[in-house]
Amino acid sequence: PVLIDFGLAKALEGEEVALTKTGEIMGSPAYMAPERLSGANSDARSDICSMGIMLYEMLTFKNPYLDPRSMPQTTRNVMEANPILPRKIVPWLPVEIEAITLKAMHKDPDKRYQTMEDFRDDIKRYQKGETVLATPPSIWSMGKQFWHVYWALLVIGLLIVLFSSLFIFSLYLDRKKEQPFWRLSYQDAFDGASLDKNWKIHPAKKNNDTLTWTLHRKALRSPGADSSFIRLERPFSRDIRVEFDIMAAHEDFSNAGFFICGDCPDSGYCFHIHKGPGARCGISFPGSGFLFSDIDPFELEAAKRYHVLIEKKDNSLAFRMNDKTIAKIWDLFPFIGKKHRQMGFFINGTMCDFDNIKVYTYHLPLLRGPTVVADGFAQRGEYEDALDEYEELFPEYSHSSRRGELLLKMCDCRIRLGQYGAALRLLDRLKGSMRTNGALLAQRFFLEGMIYRKMGFFPLADSSFSRLFNLAPESPFSQSARLGAITAAADAVEKNNEALAEQVLAPVRLNSEGNRKSYGRIYLMIMERYYEKGELEKAKTIGNMILSHFKADAEILIMARIWLARIYLVNGKKAAATDLLNQSISTLVPSEAVWQAWLTLAGIYEYDANFFDAFTIYKKVFTDCPKYLTLPWMARIKMGEIADRVTSEERPDKIFASVISSFHPFLLPRRIAQFYTGEMKEEEFKKFWLSMYPGNMGYISYFGRKSLIKNDPGRAREYFESYQRTIAPNTWTAMQIQKALSLLKK
Repeated sequence: PVLIDFGLAKALEGEEVALTKTGEIMGSPAYMAPERLSGANSDARSDICSMGIMLYEMLTFKNPYLDPRSMPQTTRNVMEANPILPRKIVPWLPVEIEAITLKAMHKDPDKRYQTMEDFRDDIKRYQKGETVLATPPSIWSMGKQFWHVYWALLVIGLLIVLFSSLFIFSLYLDRKKEQPFWRLSYQDAFDGASLDKNWKIHPAKKNNDTLTWTLHRKALRSPGADSSFIRLERPFSRDIRVEFDIMAAHEDFSNAGFFICGDCPDSGYCFHIHKGPGARCGISFPGSGFLFSDIDPFELEAAKRYHVLIEKKDNSLAFRMNDKTIAKIWDLFPFIGKKHRQMGFFINGTMCDFDNIKVYTYHLPLLRGPTVVADGFAQRGEYEDALDEYEELFPEYSHSSRRGELLLKMCDCRIRLGQYGAALRLLDRLKGSMRTNGALLAQRFFLEGMIYRKMGFFPLADSSFSRLFNLAPESPFSQSARLGAITAAADAVEKNNEALAEQVLAPVRLNSEGNRKSYGRIYLMIMERYYEKGELEKAKTIGNMILSHFKADAEILIMARIWLARIYLVNGKKAAATDLLNQSISTLVPSEAVWQAWLTLAGIYEYDANFFDAFTIYKKVFTDCPKYLTLPWMARIKMGEIADRVTSEERPDKIFASVISSFHPFLLPRRIAQFYTGEMKEEEFKKFWLSMYPGNMGYISYFGRKSLIKNDPGRAREYFESYQRTIAPNTWTAMQIQKALSLLKK
């Protein structure tokens, strides 16, 4: 432009009387530079700002500051607001033109073009395709401008956010205090010069020598004794978590573990590592030898070192080894009292090392319920004091939702005191008041079943447990009732009372989805006992029941077929027995029982004096079956027993030596091999066998087999005749012994 309204022009060259006085603000605020509106010193750069505003409007058809509704607001916009970037209004506008426009109308005169010629030259640079001097505004500069304008609001907002964050954090801390948590209560790396005074050793005797626990290479080493344990004397009555490492001290790595909630292994829950002939891992209840194990043997590979984690929380017990869950069980009626507050390590006939034990206790929230004192008495086994506290609280909660909870806790105490009649009367007070509370109703049926079971009224107990299973089949109370029935049945089998075991299992057989494997194992135990007693019809009935109800569990199903095959063999139905075994070995599901079926089939060939085919099968089992199962090593033993009767490159002594020297946790095949090679005497082997199979005379048959290997048929005959007198006549084992005797007579 070359012509302006002189009435609005400002004289720069001195004070003269004119239409407009120097320094006066006159004109259109929307097109004026901020310094001109504020009355500050202005110069030609102010006109450059106005020119930039005009260019902005010509490009976007929008004035950057104008508010048609309010002239004061327009003035504030000029002074404070940042204009909308032109390219947001006109997206196709070149970025260079946007930069030139914003530089010309910058609020800070020092950051504008300093002369109109500079303004013009930058436009010409763009027209020629050259690099322009103007640059887009940075985020930092826009942020500073925004802070300069709105600093008060920003400070207030930041303060609000700060205090809100502090308030939320304080609420989080309060909530944290209300949540239970694990806290490290004890640890021992066993790297000191002597054993911590918190440990109490219960040594063992061997050959009139006292064997004790020692520190060996920064670990706790057990004695190689028949039975010994070491106990941590600190009592723990609340929920706990225990971690430790266990390592093999030599080839024999079995029959070791940890116990909690007891002053000795027999009175506590035991967490077994490589227990028994099959080297099983699992949990046993106090006073019971039955092992609860949920893991498939194929999933846990035998190792020389395990990291063990044991957790007792909310009446559930979990057992993990090397990050694999071995078992998880529920016990809603646990053993409580002064004899059930300690823990420790135990061994039985082996030597191993323990290290890096850590014990965590589960701390309850700081804000606790009204029954915390009474609950503490109950957890320590002080039931009379607990009842007094509950009775004192009951009037306050007789009309609240806690009424049923208090009555059930009082009932639990009465049961533990043996006051079954009083306990039943407490349950009667609950009738009709908890129909809508499924959890309390489930607990009521559970306690009612426990009362009747302890009183010996099994039909009534069965009725209560059946109602529990129908109401809440997957609840902890149902699982605990199932596990209790399994334990009671296992104890009955151990006492040779198979009928009682069947009676205990009957009401829960069809409701055993949560513990199907354990139920199946109990029925197999019952079937085996009937078979060993020669009661084949009873054994067959149990076997057919297993085939009907355990079709989904390949392991249980195949083992039942194997026992049925043995029954068929006794009854002279060899074809039917072979057919069952062939069905089993053709199963596609990998299972330990499949390999047991192979061994049974090989036993038939051996019975028929077809030693070549028997040896071939035994070799197949040893070669193909995973070596962390006991079956390949037992197959290896069988290879050694008949190696002299077939053309084999391996001699018996070499075969037995490989079983002895190889690493595996299976004591049975190792001890048999040691006995066959002369490393173990007859009396030692007999003692070992009876420790594994109390009351079983099977060791005599191995005496006879060793005599055959040593080519002493006369002595072998004496042993087999002696063993024959200890077993039922109508069993597959008796047939095998009779066949051996008949061959010896020839």
